[in-house]
Amino acid sequence: VDMSHHVSADFQKTGHELVSLWKEIGIAGEEIVDRLNKLRDHLRRLLGDSLSGEVEMRDRLLKNIEEYDAELAVLTRELQIDAAKPDKTLSILEREELLRGQVHELTTLKVSRRRKLKGLRAQEHHLCTRLAMPTHKLDTRVPSEGDLHELEKHVEMLKEEQDRRETKYHNLRAEVLALVEELSVAPEGSFQEKVVDSDPASFGLSTSSLAAVAAYLQELKSLHAARVAECAQLRQTISQFWQRLEVPQDQQEAFTSEHTGLGENVVAALKREVARCEALKRERLQDFIKSVIAELLGMYEKCGVPERRARLEGACEAEACTEERLQSLEAELTAAKRFYDQNTAILEKVERREVLWGRLLEFESKARDPGRFNNRGGGLLLEERERKRLEKELPRLGREILEHIEAHEADGSSLFLEWSAAFKQHLDAQYASYQADKENERLAREARRNMSGSSRSAKRGTSPAAHPSKMARMATASASLASLRPGTSALASPRSAVKRGKIISARRRSIRRAAKETPSGASSTVRRQPGDSTFSSSAASLVSYRGFTATLQDPNKVLTSSVLDGPAADE
Repeated sequence: VDMSHHVSADFQKTGHELVSLWKEIGIAGEEIVDRLNKLRDHLRRLLGDSLSGEVEMRDRLLKNIEEYDAELAVLTRELQIDAAKPDKTLSILEREELLRGQVHELTTLKVSRRRKLKGLRAQEHHLCTRLAMPTHKLDTRVPSEGDLHELEKHVEMLKEEQDRRETKYHNLRAEVLALVEELSVAPEGSFQEKVVDSDPASFGLSTSSLAAVAAYLQELKSLHAARVAECAQLRQTISQFWQRLEVPQDQQEAFTSEHTGLGENVVAALKREVARCEALKRERLQDFIKSVIAELLGMYEKCGVPERRARLEGACEAEACTEERLQSLEAELTAAKRFYDQNTAILEKVERREVLWGRLLEFESKARDPGRFNNRGGGLLLEERERKRLEKELPRLGREILEHIEAHEADGSSLFLEWSAAFKQHLDAQYASYQADKENERLAREARRNMSGSSRSAKRGTSPAAHPSKMARMATASASLASLRPGTSALASPRSAVKRGKIISARRRSIRRAAKETPSGASSTVRRQPGDSTFSSSAASLVSYRGFTATLQDPNKVLTSSVLDGPAADE
């Protein structure tokens, strides 16, 4: 009402002023009425236009509200979020402004998510293509925060897998390049060329590609192992040739330093050298056969069958020096070396036993020397310690070797059976030789005693001259292999020898007194009766190692004296 009153007052005031002005101008009354009507129509149209504009603005705001509502519903559904609805008490303009702001905010969020999705998809595509792995399944065009998080985790997993595979590939490629360079081999095929020559960053890291690289590496390793074995065999053959051909050391070192490594050119050079030495071998066949025989004899010694040397007698004669004979000897030498390598553990014990057997014979030889008792520098004490160690280790090694042979004879190769038979024959021959030496020594002592008895009969009543070797022989009366049982002494100790010497000296004095009183009874008192059982007579009948050891372990064996003619075990 106030608004219309003011408008009416303003219109009347303006109308009066216009009428006065028109009159002043000289416009007639009808013209003035006409002009007032036109003014009224203009004002009416102006008010109508204003009303129409405002109505249109209202309708536009309502339409915008409807559109914003619909768009907001779509955005919230796509973005999977909830949006706050405007309060119904708000005006149309406030509602429209609020909805417009929400739509703008969600539209910006949608664009941001799609941009982030595009970047993650690009990374995923690159990684999956290189790794040959499937992409992460994501059906919606507008991802939620959860979808983006899962995709980010998937991309991170792909990056970690790529790093792991790259590390594996770099390691494989480094080994491949090292072997390719060492072996001097060129890659075959496009894949091997790509591994060796291409940029590692562009190499596909699929599991199949890595498996192919690993297979390529394994192929090179197999070639490397074969090349190593081949070069080692060639170098060993060349070394044997050089040794047999007596090639100067400076020439050997020059060739060796010039041809190092495993390259194809090195292998070719080694093969040429072998061929050259083969030609020289044919020219110097007899020298080669002698050299092979020397090596073969050394292997016989190491294997504990030295008696096999007899089968090589006459092999070096001119008429026997043929190419076939050399090949046969070389094949036997190769088989012997291979047998030694396959049975190193037991053959090392055989070698050790041979060393101890040599020490035993050395002790036997020293025991016959009477000058050993004049040693005051502790040599006898050291000898006693060595003797104790020897008497324990020698029987133990013999038992272990025979037990090993018995355990492996059933499933052993023909070469092992041949060796075991030869080794047992060697043991029998060794002990038979030992007993033969002891028997010869006994016969020599009896001969000396007979000569000494004849001399005493010729010079009855005189004192016999002392013989220092008798004391030494008494010291070694028990130094025989019979005492090699565990817990017994292998050789007589110095103290026991001195004690026995004193006992024997007293015995000799009593014998001389008895001889003066009853000269005819001395012989019957001292001389051994034919039916006596002694260690010498029983040991002399041994024909094998087992029979020998059985006699050694006989607790009823009787030791004989090197001074007295009768049993001396209880003296």
